[in-house]
Amino acid sequence: TDKLSASPSSAWAVHSSDLSRASATAAEAAAALGDLPVATHERLRERKLGPFEGHDEQHNSTQNALAWGRFRRGMSVAGVESVDDVYERASAALVEIAAAHDGKTVVVVTHGGVIVTLAERLTVVGQHVPPIRNCSITALRAPRGGAPFEAWRVESIGDASHLSDGAAAGVANADVR
Repeated sequence: TDKLSASPSSAWAVHSSDLSRASATAAEAAAALGDLPVATHERLRERKLGPFEGHDEQHNSTQNALAWGRFRRGMSVAGVESVDDVYERASAALVEIAAAHDGKTVVVVTHGGVIVTLAERLTVVGQHVPPIRNCSITALRAPRGGAPFEAWRVESIGDASHLSDGAAAGVANADVR
C-alpha cells in the first residue's frame, strides 16, 4: 500500500474480484488511497478449476490423476474454465471499468492466473510473462475512448519491488483455489 499511496498519479477508483483474498487486498489499497470505495466484480475472479479447487497439486495428481494429466497438457476437463473464457470475461470487465473512468488511474485487484492470462494476450508472441506474486503490481494502459482490450499496452508485469522478502511467500506452491 505504500507504493500506491506514494504514486504520483492518484487513483480515482478501486475495483476488485469479489473473492475474499482480492477484496481484502483491495480494501487495504482503497484505504491507502484515501478511503476510496471498492467495487467488486464476479468477472475478475480466478479461473474456475472445478474438481481441482481446494486441493494442492499432490492431491490432484494422485486422487484425480487422469483429469489432472489432461489439465496439465492443456486439454479440456469437465468443470474447468478454459483460458479463453477467463480472457473473455476478465477483459470485458476491464474494458467496462476503463470506460467508466476514461483517462483516470484505476486500481484493479484480481488473481495471478487472470493477470497472466490477460498479460499473455497483450505481449509479443513468445515474450515471457513472469510468475505473478501476491500483491505484485501489473500496470496496463488503456487508450482513451473505450478501446478494445487488444489495443491496451502492458507497462509492467508482476512488479514486486515494494514487497519485503517474506511477503507473499508460498505463491509458487499455493493450493489450487
